[in-house]
Amino acid sequence: MAKANVILKAARLGILISGRGSNLAALAGAVDEGRIPNAGIAIVISDNANAAGLGKATERGIETQVIERRGRKRKEHDREIVAASLLPAFPGLDAQRQALEHGAKSSGCTVHLVDETLDGGPIIAQRVVPVFDDDTVASLSARILTEEHGLYPEAVTLVLTQLRESNLD
Repeated sequence: MAKANVILKAARLGILISGRGSNLAALAGAVDEGRIPNAGIAIVISDNANAAGLGKATERGIETQVIERRGRKRKEHDREIVAASLLPAFPGLDAQRQALEHGAKSSGCTVHLVDETLDGGPIIAQRVVPVFDDDTVASLSARILTEEHGLYPEAVTLVLTQLRESNLD
């Protein structure tokens, strides 16, 4: 009986952002439309006090928090907030620029569980995006962003479904 109570509780999601908040909007839309069932966004956290996504969260009535780096070393900052991975092959900032400079023929987006390594946790889901000869950081980033908008809600739904099913055992 206790397991059934756990399954019926709504999952409280925390979303990490650093800019526009377009992935936040995609996730919030998926929650609102029931594509991520039995879930709600509890908080949005950003390392950038000027991130436009904070306003989007506030407009939706979602709690926000800013945890800036404040000149700290990455390890120190990561202890306070864990950043989401975009591309484990090119970890950290400027992943699209790294992919172009490397001459990669494909790039994409990845959702993974977070561990103590930078962009190194177990992968939940990925989408591949081709890199074209005339791509710029902006054009590649735009195509990846389109894929992210679909991937994030799918990955969250997958994790929540697996968690709920494991509570049935």
